[in-house]
Amino acid sequence: MSFIRAHGMMSDEAGNIVQLTASQEKEMLDLIRNGLGKAKEVSDTFLQGVHPRLKSEFRDHLVAGWQLYLAGLEDRVPSDN
Repeated sequence: MSFIRAHGMMSDEAGNIVQLTASQEKEMLDLIRNGLGKAKEVSDTFLQGVHPRLKSEFRDHLVAGWQLYLAGLEDRVPSDN
């Protein structure tokens, strides 16, 4: 759900990219980090049990894509950490 919420923050209902406030950017980064943390908790056995290709689609595409996106945002957005 974190990835879905983060993605929803990026655009309006028409699919146009929106500009976020600093607090919204922080919230979006936190959502992505939370999603990546939760993704580590999903077992490969479960993913493969749902569908033979789900592990690869989930780990190699969805999670890897959000990791790249987060890395790009962290390079651009000042951190409070």
